[in-house]
Amino acid sequence: MSRKEVCAQYGVNAGNLSVKLSRLQVISQTIARMYPCQYDRMDCPVSKHSLASDLDRLP
Repeated sequence: MSRKEVCAQYGVNAGNLSVKLSRLQVISQTIARMYPCQYDRMDCPVSKHSLASDLDRLP
């Protein structure tokens, strides 16, 4: 979806969306530095495998 479409669909200002996406990227990079393991490894606490199992448990 384009930024314009997302903003129209959710009633969000394009500038605010950009700021929030930038903040999320900083948070993501910080977490990646905290957990320098490989994303595909089963023993990594933030691997796609453990994250997927966490999502399966959400209501």
